[in-house]
Amino acid sequence: NYEKFVPSLRKVFYDRRKKFEAALKESGWSVYSSSASFFIWAHPPKKMSSIKCVYKILEESDVLATPGSGFGSLGEGYIRFSLTVNDALLVKAARKIKKIKW
Repeated sequence: NYEKFVPSLRKVFYDRRKKFEAALKESGWSVYSSSASFFIWAHPPKKMSSIKCVYKILEESDVLATPGSGFGSLGEGYIRFSLTVNDALLVKAARKIKKIKW
């Protein structure tokens, strides 16, 4: 019964989004805030290509993100983070991203 399932699932993603957005903002990221998705789109603290940014994140924190350029020219400069992992992994990923020297 989706009437019972969907609201609780929306709350899960809302809570994850708010926590991960806050962590990114504390690290100097600019976040495009939207409640209509289980992804976060953000600009890194330092201007760089999205592909270079995701490589830096992966190499320095072992966190996988998606370059916005993979979604067309308007995605360039954005990084997409998925909120589809459990809360503990998101907290761990945010902590690792915060340690990156930009």
